[in-house]
Amino acid sequence: MGQAQEGYQQGNSFGAPYRYEENTWADDMEWAAAQLYKITKEKKYLRDARRYAEIIGAWSWMERDTASHYEMYPT
Repeated sequence: MGQAQEGYQQGNSFGAPYRYEENTWADDMEWAAAQLYKITKEKKYLRDARRYAEIIGAWSWMERDTASHYEMYPT
């Protein structure tokens, strides 16, 4: 489904006073593909993970002074 509808959406929980903001959607796809590769060992998923990593590039919260609510939770 993610590959069929690539891109991101700005979502928020019902009744939440904030929005879950994102500047990139490809990180979620990269992690999903990496996990699928780890589970299945299918090379297709490894290729997908690398492609999404290239889309992301060097986007990081580190060089920025602030981040929006849950935008880039540094865990």
